[in-house]
Amino acid sequence: MSGPNDPVARSVENAATVLDSYELRLVGPPTGLHRQDAARAKYLVRDLVRDLALYAKHRGHDFERILAEARTLSLPSEPQPDAAIEIGTGVRLRASARTSTPRSSLLNKRGFVTDIRTSPDGDHECRVRFLGVPAGSFQFRTSSLEPVPGIPVTPTRAGFVFNVADAARTLVTVGARILRDVQSKADPEPDDLAARRELGDLLAEWSGTTRNLVLFSLGPQISNAAFRMSGPSPFLPASEAAQVAAEDFPHDLANGVLASSSSRRPDTPSGRNPRTSTPNIRS
Repeated sequence: MSGPNDPVARSVENAATVLDSYELRLVGPPTGLHRQDAARAKYLVRDLVRDLALYAKHRGHDFERILAEARTLSLPSEPQPDAAIEIGTGVRLRASARTSTPRSSLLNKRGFVTDIRTSPDGDHECRVRFLGVPAGSFQFRTSSLEPVPGIPVTPTRAGFVFNVADAARTLVTVGARILRDVQSKADPEPDDLAARRELGDLLAEWSGTTRNLVLFSLGPQISNAAFRMSGPSPFLPASEAAQVAAEDFPHDLANGVLASSSSRRPDTPSGRNPRTSTPNIRS
């Protein structure tokens, strides 16, 4: 049973108290009905978030950035012991598997699941991408893997990244833009160079390798994406470029890549527009 010193219980009660007042203002007495009615609570939370977004804009604040920062505060530092392994989950080899596998390069490395083939016995076959390892992807049974903490929502010069697979896909896109500029004898944009450094360091620290090895392991995808981005149209949402940038990453992240544009949005210091559900990396 959660006690008064439980931070989660305290946060829930704080929110419930705020909703008590918000409910009273919207619909009048009696208040507190949302505490017993889940549907009522959902709509109150939705409307409150909408009003908070408008208030933040009125006060000159970036609500998406505030929301992303708030999400990082609520993320657990460690996964639950019984956390399910699914597409996008960060994993490492269990101790028992480490002693039986010949793949010594994977010891103490972290990867993320990119595909799962179910098995009737429940010991599913997972395709795992290990950044910084030349071969890249390997097949393991779920019994050989254990979940590891992911990365928090992180702001970069290329926008927010929400998990490891998202950061890797974003790095492919940024790296492809830099390579395309170099090949055309143009100077890469400073924001792209900074984003490549930020994302490379972020993924290297998480996966247990170096930035250079992360970039080397993603080299084929970066080269292919740069080639596809050099087409006649600067905008390639849901195109071949997006598919290449998302190769070997969870399928639901392949929502589109905005390849290039000379325009900037003024809503962030670097000119980047923080991404929400659609990962438009550059605008």
